[in-house]
Amino acid sequence: MQRAQYDVGEEFVRITDIGLLEYRGADRPRLLRTEQARIDSDYLRPFAELWLPYRSRGMVRFELAEMVNGRPRLHYADEDEYDLQAGVNALLPSTWLPLQNKAIDGSDRWHLRILVGETMLADHEFRWRDAIASSEIQRYIASDGEISAALQQAIAAQQDEAISLDDLLGG
Repeated sequence: MQRAQYDVGEEFVRITDIGLLEYRGADRPRLLRTEQARIDSDYLRPFAELWLPYRSRGMVRFELAEMVNGRPRLHYADEDEYDLQAGVNALLPSTWLPLQNKAIDGSDRWHLRILVGETMLADHEFRWRDAIASSEIQRYIASDGEISAALQQAIAAQQDEAISLDDLLGG
């Protein structure tokens, strides 16, 4: 809310939670609040929790944009009318941002923005991480990028063993 410069006090609408659901294959979605999204994700879906002091109905817009030269480049927008109760309301748009076959630069800064009408309620920054950085092989790579002794031994053992074409294609 601070980044969106939305500071109206305790008696107005507030964002109490914000983040992304990250989908990969048939896996259950992973909840991301401050964690980095994986570049090899299939879809991202924003979510937010709004607190209202009274019951209301209104248009809420979710946006996902990457920052390019200090300016947002919009990749996703979902705007829908919501019936909001007094208290906490969980909002989940009915659409997702597809990421298959998209070239994403892991150094890019992206923003999830929540708007009601022309008023931006929140601007949540998130970043990306490489797929290799979160894969199973990562545990065999030291913090300085060197391959561990266990993985070096496994690679050396694999190089000494001959493999048939059938085994290669089968496994």
